[in-house]
Amino acid sequence: GKNQEIKNMEKKRDIIFRERAKILSKTQEQIEQQHDTISLLTFYLADEMYGLEAEFVERVIALKRYADIPCTPDYILGMINVLGEILAVIDIKKLFKLPDKGITNLNRVIILHNGNYKFGILCDEVIGREGIPLQEIQKSLPNIAGMKSTLVRGVTRDRLIVINTQELFKDKRIIIDDDI
Repeated sequence: GKNQEIKNMEKKRDIIFRERAKILSKTQEQIEQQHDTISLLTFYLADEMYGLEAEFVERVIALKRYADIPCTPDYILGMINVLGEILAVIDIKKLFKLPDKGITNLNRVIILHNGNYKFGILCDEVIGREGIPLQEIQKSLPNIAGMKSTLVRGVTRDRLIVINTQELFKDKRIIIDDDI
């Protein structure tokens, strides 16, 4: 009786461990598909928390130096050199009409890349990476004034504003095609 009970418990334990190992071996992409979540790089812009789809983030760098570009709109901060590649840096706070705190040593540039275009986005501070269930993103945008709704996918309960990264790559203010 007692020995059989112990064997049954050991079998259950082994099954649980095997299931855990299976879950841990799945890739981030498989987890996202399974749970309909989106992987975001989260960051601060003017004391609000934002998220960009992590699949488009190539790297995050500290903003050390940048070159002004004359005769460009105010939302174009300038150009930076990233490993020999010259990239434009967009200050999306200006696109979203958010208050500007000026440049500090916390400022980071998030390098975005979609296969065709590559540019940087200035942010006040990077928080990290997190997975958000898609059903938690509310499409209505309470109290987010001045934002172009096409650039924002929605907002979560804890006020994380999810940027529509694919729309950023289509925005005519950011992507200037020289096919004239």
